[in-house]
Amino acid sequence: MMRLTKLDACGRVIESDCSQVTTDGFVTATLTMETEDGSEISLQNAAGNTCISDKKPDYLKYVTVEIEFCQVDPDLMALINENYTPVLDADGNVVGFQGSTKVPDGAGFALEIWSDVIGSDVCDNPDAEGAWAYFLLPYVTGGMLGDLEIQNDAVTFTITANTKDNNRWAEGPYDVVMDDTGTPVPLLNGGVDSSAPYWFQITNVAPPEAECGCQPVPTPPVPTEPLALDATVAADGVTVTATATNAKGDTVTFDWGDGTATDTADVDAFYTAEATHAYDVAGDQTVTATGSDSESDTATVTTTTGA
Repeated sequence: MMRLTKLDACGRVIESDCSQVTTDGFVTATLTMETEDGSEISLQNAAGNTCISDKKPDYLKYVTVEIEFCQVDPDLMALINENYTPVLDADGNVVGFQGSTKVPDGAGFALEIWSDVIGSDVCDNPDAEGAWAYFLLPYVTGGMLGDLEIQNDAVTFTITANTKDNNRWAEGPYDVVMDDTGTPVPLLNGGVDSSAPYWFQITNVAPPEAECGCQPVPTPPVPTEPLALDATVAADGVTVTATATNAKGDTVTFDWGDGTATDTADVDAFYTAEATHAYDVAGDQTVTATGSDSESDTATVTTTTGA
């Protein structure tokens, strides 16, 4: 089973009536690790002997995703590439899509894949619905349709895309794992790190059923935990991103603690609000987030330089 969820240009889940597609109409999904060789330094001395020899470790740049579909849902194609415009019939139903020469820039999708676990008993949990290997790519962009071969045989479609950094999936909007009470819940352990290109685990929660056409993303219940603030400093040492979760009001106001004007951000369907700020000086910075319901929280970060 496979599920694709529509993301905006910041990697956030788009809340709409047509934001996810579930399908079992695929043949293969190939994940290729694209690595970069670490730089190597080698220097000989005057006698011709090695004086310096050092090699940095190789690193993962991104993951290339290639999916071969045997049954193509037109809504799925439009979700993979926002430039693939849906084609409607006389009744307004989506029956196809138009191709495009444009590559989506930023906007993309999250990809989840479930496969059966074979050869081991992982159903010791009495609440288990079964056992599945669960793969997640939280931020995939650049989806493009590959070559088509139309012949006296089954017609398949291949889509190629690649993962992108700075995903905003976190725990995700779906119940895909079980907590310690046997209740299906979103991802545990704080969810996906923003720099992680993929996530893998064994789960006892059954995958979703295949649906025809796109479906809405379920809105999570109102959180019972108080508003929480997390703040991180970008690589430039100046820009701070503040993210408020469990925000129950309509907006969150961010006070940056340096005497500059506050910023107000709307709360999304997942009770999250975010804002960024560039500080003029280096040092410890205290950010305060206050929701429109008057809940607040603070976070302290250290900037290393000034704007």
